[in-house]
Amino acid sequence: MKRKWEAKLKKIEERASSYERKPLSLVYRPRLSKPEEPSSVWKLFHRQTEAFNFVKNCKEVICSSSTLF
Repeated sequence: MKRKWEAKLKKIEERASSYERKPLSLVYRPRLSKPEEPSSVWKLFHRQTEAFNFVKNCKEVICSSSTLF
């Protein structure tokens, strides 16, 4: 049983040292795969009509007609 705890402790220490070497970014910024595309908008809608109304009233460019299909 002591060996199991030693193995778990070793794995935790290895993971902690890997995060110290390569820390996670402080702010999560969702990105699209292509930098020339517009910024992404993350929003959940309960109804499809809500989503359509949001797109109609949105001030920034969300997508072009070529990316719809």
